[in-house]
Amino acid sequence: MAAVSDGDSFAAIQRTGHDARHAAVGLLADASRAPQHGSSVHYATTLPFDTADKLLTTEPSGRLRGTKAVYIADGAAFAYLPAKGLTGTLMANANRVGQQVARTMD
Repeated sequence: MAAVSDGDSFAAIQRTGHDARHAAVGLLADASRAPQHGSSVHYATTLPFDTADKLLTTEPSGRLRGTKAVYIADGAAFAYLPAKGLTGTLMANANRVGQQVARTMD
């Protein structure tokens, strides 16, 4: 897949038909509900890791496909979530992606 600009990636996101304002309202409504005892809330799979060269996915390095310098270091890059909390895994992944980005800046 040929590299595209960040603007082209944004246009592709807009073409998906998702209205970010409505999504934000839905998230805020969901956030107003307290999780039950022993549970937690983690949002994920927005821009999942994928080995296939597909638009709106991330490479194993965390880089958003079709961009030069957009890296995803949170749960948005996970293709699915386990039933239990994964805070440590999310922090470890963010650290891994951040270290890789830092090495490219040297």
